[in-house]
Amino acid sequence: MNITVNESSATIRTEKKTSSTVKTGVNSVSEPTPYDKLTLTNSFLFGKIMRTHKDLCLKLLQIILPQLNITEIKDVEIEKYLKNHYPTKGVRLDAYTKDSDGRHYDLEMQMADTKSLPKRARYYSGIMDTNSLLKGGSYDQLTDSYVIFICPFDPFGKNRCLYSFKNICTENYEISLEDGSFKVFLNANGMKDDVSPELREFLDFLINAPENPETGFLKQLKSAVDEARANEAWREEYMFMNVYGRDYYLIGRNEGLEEGLEKGLEEGRSQTLSQMEHKVQSLLDQGRISAEAASELLGQDNPESE
Repeated sequence: MNITVNESSATIRTEKKTSSTVKTGVNSVSEPTPYDKLTLTNSFLFGKIMRTHKDLCLKLLQIILPQLNITEIKDVEIEKYLKNHYPTKGVRLDAYTKDSDGRHYDLEMQMADTKSLPKRARYYSGIMDTNSLLKGGSYDQLTDSYVIFICPFDPFGKNRCLYSFKNICTENYEISLEDGSFKVFLNANGMKDDVSPELREFLDFLINAPENPETGFLKQLKSAVDEARANEAWREEYMFMNVYGRDYYLIGRNEGLEEGLEKGLEEGRSQTLSQMEHKVQSLLDQGRISAEAASELLGQDNPESE
């Protein structure tokens, strides 16, 4: 069973706040943003939209990576769980897909500046590789991978909108390692003119969440957000997940864990799976959630079984 927790969906440039803060005694944690107020910057909503509107995910990748000439992508998997072997750390990818050439893409809507994004990108890239190469396979079979973080902050402090990385020789920058591993960081608040007009419009859309966007792609995104907000099954799933996600956040933080949220969620998944299944069934029996919402909640994969 998959547990997700909302990060921040505040309008960034105007610093519009839509959530309150509760003190925990060790750190503080924001109340979940009301479902009706969610925007594309919310990882839950972002994943749902990327999965159900594959055409929008394709268009977004085309805008971010125009040099690749991507023409088709496979089905988008959200909250995809990847792990090497016990007891190594597993990861959950916000939106994962492949294109018709076999290249792998991980799109992450990253609202919190955790200061660890470069190493997180490194780990995600490596674990994507190990999960794509079968035992006995040749290293030549590894296809290119792109880990993309979409952020409302500047992870490198140079005021750029786009930071793209690949491995090169430090003695001669003209020599590329050609290992097919790429990391991309988008800064929605960047001020430099270093991206295409289409990408700049998308970044502005994330910041301002306009009610009446002008271009076709942005209109489609806004329509998808409105459609998602009206989806009662997703609303119920979001509310249910945040109840449990918040509990495990507090557990993790109060244990003094640096990555309390992630650690707490992982422990919660393994320790309370049957309890949560019972809770979903109870809510369904009481008529407090729909059969569709219960089916979606109970039908999600349990990462410990993978």
